[in-house]
Amino acid sequence: MKKKSLYIPILVVFMIALFFKFWWERDGRYFFTKFIENNKMQNYVEEHDNKKEVLNQKNKEFVFNKKECENGNMEGCNNLGVLYGKRKGVEQDYKKAVKFFEKACENGSMGGCFNLGLLYEDGKGVEQDYKKAVKFYEKACENGSMDGCFNLGFLYIDGKGVEQNYKKAAKFFEKACENGSMGGCFNLGLLYIDGKGVEQDYKKAAKFFEKACENGSMIGCFNLGVLYLKGKGVEQDYKKAVKFFEKACDGGITLSCKILIKLKFFN
Repeated sequence: MKKKSLYIPILVVFMIALFFKFWWERDGRYFFTKFIENNKMQNYVEEHDNKKEVLNQKNKEFVFNKKECENGNMEGCNNLGVLYGKRKGVEQDYKKAVKFFEKACENGSMGGCFNLGLLYEDGKGVEQDYKKAVKFYEKACENGSMDGCFNLGFLYIDGKGVEQNYKKAAKFFEKACENGSMGGCFNLGLLYIDGKGVEQDYKKAAKFFEKACENGSMIGCFNLGVLYLKGKGVEQDYKKAVKFFEKACDGGITLSCKILIKLKFFN
């Protein structure tokens, strides 16, 4: 009876190890393959640093931006739209948000154009219209809004408002990445992993995941860890893999924490 009871836990451990081994060896199993979602509504309150004392209460923030908008400051109009959209100090009203974003966009505020694109994409305050979302994202992107470029890339991925086109998506993600968008870098890395819109290239994927990681993208760190673990696009290096998995784990990527446990189990 003692021998029999000993065999059972040994068999269980063996089966668990066999399962982990099978899971571990499946190529690409651990890549995060979902594109980072769209950037969200933005305001520009932080640009008025010299008047921060006026902005310490939500209603005062509204009064301040209303006055700025009336005096021709289009970022004030954009910020009013954000306040109506996010229900800050005023009753939520997407139609009013649209009104202020339109005014801001028509008068040179790329934040206004970007936020207007978001409302058309989501169908808030206006009838959902992906073509109009594309139009406003394009205007924002062409005039220096990297969030506009990023969201435009996302629409080309999904084929919403435009014909699905991975090459154009790669173009807009690259522009966003080059100008500081970690989401643009991460999504571009995914395209290089899958060979969509670009020639498959693990070295370039590693480059963009690393850039994303350096700028705060924990899933960028995670995917970089996978590349070091698999030796794809980089020389296989378990120490570096662990380093990036630890960073991703500390940054809240649960799967990364689980992989660290498995690495210790097999090494």
